[in-house]
Amino acid sequence: MATRWSWMCSRGCGSLGAMSRLAPRGRMNDLHYFDIQARKWHEVNVRNAPSERYGHTAVLDTQQRMWIFWAGNFWNSGWLNDVHYFDTKARQWHEVTAKNAADAPVGREGATAVLYGLEMWIFAGYNGGWLNDLHYFDIQAEMWHEVIASNAPSERYSHSAVLDAEQRMWIFGVKGRDDSDSQWVNDLHYFNLKAFNKAA
Repeated sequence: MATRWSWMCSRGCGSLGAMSRLAPRGRMNDLHYFDIQARKWHEVNVRNAPSERYGHTAVLDTQQRMWIFWAGNFWNSGWLNDVHYFDTKARQWHEVTAKNAADAPVGREGATAVLYGLEMWIFAGYNGGWLNDLHYFDIQAEMWHEVIASNAPSERYSHSAVLDAEQRMWIFGVKGRDDSDSQWVNDLHYFNLKAFNKAA
């Protein structure tokens, strides 16, 4: 696998899936997985892969489908906001057009995503300016929803996010803006997805 500095992975079934990074020869759209038990990399050769890109994000759903969103920056064409999933069982790529495509978040790179039930939650990113918006994509209904929450963290991208056992989406850092206008932040926040759904 070629050397690269920006990639994403999704975890499940004892393997790591990785697709599309910025390598010395440019943006890529290759797909690999790492067999943790065998400690060996494997490349997956499939047709109809999404276009080359970097700075995208991914989740793995309960049907072993790897969803990718906002597949980042595509050369000089700007930022993308397309949605795809890779069926790890059938080994096929599928592009999904939201039924309310006009409500899809703006294209970006460096966002984070977590899976909550059948919802892919996305936070922040960068598209020429730092963002701190929160959205989720209903995988079953194929619909986008924006969530307006109070006390949102400051704008940022290339941060980290995880979902804990209490269904809280935690984010940390890393490049963004704080009260002192710093470009590097180390603050920690969480958004309670379970409480939001109860309120809804």
